[in-house]
Amino acid sequence: MTYHPVRKAVGIVVAMGVAIGASLGVGYMFGGDPGGIVTAITGVVCPQDAKYALDGDAPFVNTSDTSEHPAKGARLSEKDAGQYYLEAVKPSIQPLRDAMNTLYGGDLKATRAAAGKAATVLRATAKALRSRTWPDEVANAAAVVANEYDAKARQASYVADSVTPSASDELISLDAYGVSEADVYLRGKLGLPAAEAPSAPLEITGIEDRGIQQGADAGGSTVDTGKRIIAVTVRSHVPGTLSGLNLTFDLKKGKTTLGRISGIMDDIALAEGQSIVVPVPVDIGGDDGGIAGATMSWDSWSLTDWRGESHIAAASDDFAEYAPDKVMGTFTLR
Repeated sequence: MTYHPVRKAVGIVVAMGVAIGASLGVGYMFGGDPGGIVTAITGVVCPQDAKYALDGDAPFVNTSDTSEHPAKGARLSEKDAGQYYLEAVKPSIQPLRDAMNTLYGGDLKATRAAAGKAATVLRATAKALRSRTWPDEVANAAAVVANEYDAKARQASYVADSVTPSASDELISLDAYGVSEADVYLRGKLGLPAAEAPSAPLEITGIEDRGIQQGADAGGSTVDTGKRIIAVTVRSHVPGTLSGLNLTFDLKKGKTTLGRISGIMDDIALAEGQSIVVPVPVDIGGDDGGIAGATMSWDSWSLTDWRGESHIAAASDDFAEYAPDKVMGTFTLR
């Protein structure tokens, strides 16, 4: 069987009430220049197109079109293909992670520098994948993965050349915290270790079900009195200092999503490497028996930098399956 790329429908809803795709690439999702249809019909250039013109080229690559850059070079045997693939993609993992984490800190200079490094290695990975002829069964998947690295390199270059802080969020827009179907397919066919989702900027180091809140918390607040409280301890991997955060999780029982729960912390000063306990009230209908045994998984997060600007991202439906999160993966409500 040959892998045939099909773009997944992106239906992630950010619980904080901000539609990420509305401002950062709806046209990119569906294979077109943002605002292109409106421009063609009316002759009016939409604001997003104008921003791209100022900041750099629109970061669009049609990842499904595998004909533009046909693979060349020596043919890989099935035995050698797996190791070659791992060596080709490994150099891009940490630089991309660093660039994505850095942008949450709100330091444009640091973000541009990290994005520039990421763009270089991402382009090198795409080139390496195209410099070999792959076994027939994974050839199409390898071509799609190369295109995906190209697309991410274009985004990183856009951020590296950007003149506005808001443009840095391009690296975390849409399906940034998702898993490539082509990568999963290729790894499965070549017997490689399972794919990993990009790591979130906050690492969960502990979760505690504290039961029903009976009175005021340590700060004197009684807002959550009478609600079950989940205490989530997170460690920041964001260079710089965060002044606020809003974490949203899906509460699930089996394959059924019971609802979403959120924890908000304002007026904080959370530096890289530091940890903070975030109270997450469970405000979902039904008695306690209805949520006993439920699990939690990332839905979305909003991190506020030292300038007061919020950076919002959402996890894809498969993020929990592939994210290396051992703490949340073993937690259940009492």
